Amino acid sequence: MMLGIAREEQHDYVAAQHDFETALTLVHPLHYSSLELRVLQNLGSSHWAAGNFAKAQHYLQEVLTRAQEVDQKDSITFATACLGALAYTLGDYANARARLERAQQAYLALGDQVLAAQMLNMLAALFIELGDLAAAGEYGQRALALPSAQIYPVQREGLIMQ
Repeated sequence: MMLGIAREEQHDYVAAQHDFETALTLVHPLHYSSLELRVLQNLGSSHWAAGNFAKAQHYLQEVLTRAQEVDQKDSITFATACLGALAYTLGDYANARARLERAQQAYLALGDQVLAAQMLNMLAALFIELGDLAAAGEYGQRALALPSAQIYPVQREGLIMQ
């Protein structure tokens, strides 16, 4: 799997995907769900980076389904956030909004204010795209109100600029 990650960082997506698929065949028989979910996440992100959105969606949906089966909340939240971001990329704004809002609430429940703020930031960007500046401002203000916006100045500056 590490070789796949290295190849993905070098933008060699075909080789990375091959490495991740090989890793998946090795991990699956072990019934080690956390590692299998991680490999599927990497397959999804590699296909996304390569512009293969349908395959990315397939693998990310597989992560969500399998994570729900074993009640692995961090992977459920990650997959929900990724599927929301992918829906946003593809212009499916209603789906994106629903998933990003769900992920934002889940990240708060997990105690991850940084990622919760990032979901709010993406929602603000979505509403800017739709031309609803009032809604965008509301999401931006909610993100700025989280303590993580005070801890991470880069995140805070990005929110203020929106």
